[in-house]
Amino acid sequence: MLGCIADAELYRTMYSNLEAWRGVNAASRLSLSMLRLRGARHTHYRRLISLPLSKPAVAAMSPDMASVVQRHVQAWPRGEATDVLPLTEYLMQDLSIKLLFGDDHDRALPIAHKIT
Repeated sequence: MLGCIADAELYRTMYSNLEAWRGVNAASRLSLSMLRLRGARHTHYRRLISLPLSKPAVAAMSPDMASVVQRHVQAWPRGEATDVLPLTEYLMQDLSIKLLFGDDHDRALPIAHKIT
């Protein structure tokens, strides 16, 4: 198995327990989404995301989300024509880092840059 992992600690974690971690074809995984899954696979992934996206979980995150959004929107230009696509992409990247990666920008930024 060929591994390409940028974080040394993550590399040690993954390769210290090969029973728990298995390689996948990234291209085939990226081509799948919840909208395209059916049957048992859909049920499996729906269970994985249902708890973090439940009303209580989202309500608990809402103050952090509001803080990030407010900070971004206050910095957006006013009174001029502006391309909002890069602004919203950066907002989504920052939200994902804050809420999914514990605000660890150094480790999460390479992953967050993939959000478009």
